[in-house]
Amino acid sequence: MKKYIYIPIEIFFPKHDKFLNHIVSRYNIILSSRNHIFKFPENSNITYINDLVKSELSHDDQINFQREVEIFYQFIYQTSNDIIGKKTSKNSIDKIKPELNKKISRAFLITQSFKKLINIENISLVLTSAEYSGISRPILIEAQNAQIPVVNIEHGFFSALDYASIYKNNDPIFNNHISDYCIVENNLASTILQENLSRSNQNSFTQFIALGSPINTSKITNSFSVLDAKQKLKINPDTVTIGLFGSWCEPKKLHWTLQKQLDEARFYKKIFKYIKSIGEEIILQPIVKFHPAFKVFGEIGVVNYLMDLAKEIGIKTPVFLFDQYQEAICASDFVLTSGNGSTNWEAIVNGKPSAIAMNKIKSHYIDNSKLNSENELVKNGLLTYIINSTDFHNFINKFQSSKKKQDLRIHFKQLCKRWDIRDESVDVISNRICNWIDEKFPGLSVNYQERNGLVEHVINEGKENMSIPSVNIVIVTYNSASTISNCLLTSINFSTHNTTVTVVDNASRDNTLEILEEFSDKISIIRNKENLGFSAACNQGIKSTDSDYVVLLNPDTIVTENWLDKLLDKFDEGVGAVGPTSDYTGGLQ
Repeated sequence: MKKYIYIPIEIFFPKHDKFLNHIVSRYNIILSSRNHIFKFPENSNITYINDLVKSELSHDDQINFQREVEIFYQFIYQTSNDIIGKKTSKNSIDKIKPELNKKISRAFLITQSFKKLINIENISLVLTSAEYSGISRPILIEAQNAQIPVVNIEHGFFSALDYASIYKNNDPIFNNHISDYCIVENNLASTILQENLSRSNQNSFTQFIALGSPINTSKITNSFSVLDAKQKLKINPDTVTIGLFGSWCEPKKLHWTLQKQLDEARFYKKIFKYIKSIGEEIILQPIVKFHPAFKVFGEIGVVNYLMDLAKEIGIKTPVFLFDQYQEAICASDFVLTSGNGSTNWEAIVNGKPSAIAMNKIKSHYIDNSKLNSENELVKNGLLTYIINSTDFHNFINKFQSSKKKQDLRIHFKQLCKRWDIRDESVDVISNRICNWIDEKFPGLSVNYQERNGLVEHVINEGKENMSIPSVNIVIVTYNSASTISNCLLTSINFSTHNTTVTVVDNASRDNTLEILEEFSDKISIIRNKENLGFSAACNQGIKSTDSDYVVLLNPDTIVTENWLDKLLDKFDEGVGAVGPTSDYTGGLQ
């Protein structure tokens, strides 16, 4: 029976595009919906759950989610006035009801469909992201009930997290992960998460695996300059900016969402007052970057409230953003967040002074004597905790110095060396994750399943004496870093015969060899000390093998399903060489 990986595609992010293309080319996939933003090749191994099972909300399900919605509405009416001093109108509540109902019913439907799916198909693995989201979490629970392993591909960066050791008592909130395996960005992040899990009261056995974050990991400041970012946001280039980045909590109960938003309002109010207290010496332009999920709950009301607040306190009118995350990071001279998270790490990677504003509730549970001594980033001068206005003033004044900002980059390089943190391409990281899946869950790849299926077919037909032809694919590379990864991925995954791959590298000067090493368990590599030329390198590859057939493949080629079968089928007695033809010479081939 064919083995599938199930993916709840709604909770993957645009930055996962390259990674997901690696996955769908290598494994048989069932996606939760056709309604997604990704573009997959036509020959991808994708099935959609709606083609396999039909689902609709039962009467009991409808009652349950309506009950949760009502709890949420009541919470708004009862607490908003107490926390932010402004009564939320009934009209504004009514505006969000349709969207909220839609989201909750969608979560119920996806979970119900998944429960039906596992009864009719061999789901061998669930691959998810943001496992604590309202869509992911129910599926994780159902998968674990059915003893299906779950791998969570994290979309965030955890190297700036709190350490559990700074808290006075263990707290189950230290860990939001319940998946079997969680793929994170580096060794520092996995160490923090594993330590926090060990101190948590939560009964979870997640393994945090430092394989890299398969999203766009390149530095934001490499994409465009600070000047470009400020101009794009219509900010005077000479203005000193401070990015205020809100956080988000995925609700285990719906009303927790609003509670977090109200906490965020208090965060902005406090920082606005800190900005005002600096006086005329430094005029700071606030850039307020909300979490995108804020949009669900009426962003206009939030913006109006903060605009009135900024005017009342007497600071510059903030620039409000719900998207444009990269521009917000790049345009900020200082970065301040309402909690530990990805933004702090991305600010550090991009050489920005980064700080966390500690709220009063959280500081009550923290041992302040450990706050700066146990956090790796704080110890290295890369991260600052702000508890009061004095801390804020010191933070701003310290990094007015260009030397201090240069020190940030030096300290970051030292941190990377200590924790073996590398700046790698998405293709390299994605391939590493796929190799890990192959090793951890053998037999999942399309290539493996098709090979086994071919062997069974030959035996069942009574043709035990038939041998599968051996094929060696020879690829010559020279500075081929931009194309070789996709070439190898498709060559390996879409070659169903007894196939080996030999790559002859002609002394590449880019990172071609580094990429080849990621495939070292699947290919043979010949490393030339000098560029011998294409023909000589091809001969090297041919002489290195005793296979029945040899394929000479350019490193910028992307092959498709059954490509090798179609070439081998043309070999008859007297035919010595076969090549493909194309009507698109010079273009798509």
